Amino acid sequence: MSKPTGAEREMYWRLAEALSATAHLVSTRIASRMPDPLAARTLTLLAEIGPLRPTALAEHLAVSPAAVTRRIQALRRAGQIAIVPDQRDARTYTVEPTASGRADVAVAADQVALSLRRQLADWSAKDVSDLTQLLERLLATAAQADAPPAPERAAVPWWREPPG
Repeated sequence: MSKPTGAEREMYWRLAEALSATAHLVSTRIASRMPDPLAARTLTLLAEIGPLRPTALAEHLAVSPAAVTRRIQALRRAGQIAIVPDQRDARTYTVEPTASGRADVAVAADQVALSLRRQLADWSAKDVSDLTQLLERLLATAAQADAPPAPERAAVPWWREPPG
């Protein structure tokens, strides 16, 4: 792929700045009720998809297990999550939001919605919908571009191939 022209670079830089500023605005609203932005993401994810083991939570958030453990401890102290022994494996546990944690996520979501509604008051519903669809498309494209290539599969298992 060729190097972007000056106009392209400017366009993509402006897009990156706008996305960053928007993400900061939204995360600030959500984090106002949480110990920190990663804790907010952790609690929001748990409220959306349900109980998870810490390792799965770290994978979903794309952070280290140690970072997740610190957030779990902070959210547990704040009464926003509960630790539940894993019924399938006594060596581990799952994490799930408490009623208080779910309520905090709902309040944060309301704050974000109100803030965006005020900021986009002169936008049509179609414009907001179009922007949402375009951003979702951008995220899907970025996720595909960043995904590691699928490993090549052998036509037959390696142990059935002739040696040599």
